[in-house]
Amino acid sequence: MIKTTLVAVAAIGALALPAQAQTGKSAQSIAQCMVANTTPQHEDKVRVMMIKALEKTTPKEEMRQTVMSVGFMMMDLGMSKCGMTSQEVGGPLFQEASGLYGEYLGEKIMGEALAGMQ
Repeated sequence: MIKTTLVAVAAIGALALPAQAQTGKSAQSIAQCMVANTTPQHEDKVRVMMIKALEKTTPKEEMRQTVMSVGFMMMDLGMSKCGMTSQEVGGPLFQEASGLYGEYLGEKIMGEALAGMQ
């Protein structure tokens, strides 16, 4: 569900903005740029999404909205800070970069949570 929603967010972004030619960027370099430009507010958004995903009582619509909010946050980071174009946001480059970025943030947040238990 999360992956499908992020792909939908990427498609919306591609339709809403003018298309530009794809450059030689890699998903890894985009993800690294997104990590470098992550703020505490970005981390909080992902943390909230993770908590809602773990709660069995979170309504599906609320979860969908939370996932879309995180997806739009990733699109904004990629385009405003990391030089992604609207065409890239609608394609596999963004999908892979956002997956790497989400994996990094998820591991960081879980690491901090586990460290706080010690």
